Amino acid sequence: MNIYVGNLAMETTGGELKQAFSVFGKVKYVIVMHNGNTNRYEAGLYAYIEMTMKSEGLAAINSLNGTIIKGRVINTIEALPLTAKKIQMSRRSRKSEQMAFDAFPQLHKN
Repeated sequence: MNIYVGNLAMETTGGELKQAFSVFGKVKYVIVMHNGNTNRYEAGLYAYIEMTMKSEGLAAINSLNGTIIKGRVINTIEALPLTAKKIQMSRRSRKSEQMAFDAFPQLHKN
């Protein structure tokens, strides 16, 4: 199950998100949108998380939506499956695109 997590603080890491969501089940991956120009996370960023079981993902969404991580109230909703085109459109740097393609090698077309 794919989950969108919004309103992240700039210092939030993928590891921290994985830890928070892992309480509810197995996390397959976390992609935090990253600004490669400054090598820093931007304020108000978002992430995509995939969990293996839909029931676990729904439990995470319901439990974590509106909670505070790193001083910001996060938003969690079910996301549509990511595609290579969506990843390219949502990225702001080549470095971030490469991170996404590393996570989704089956979607990368040469």
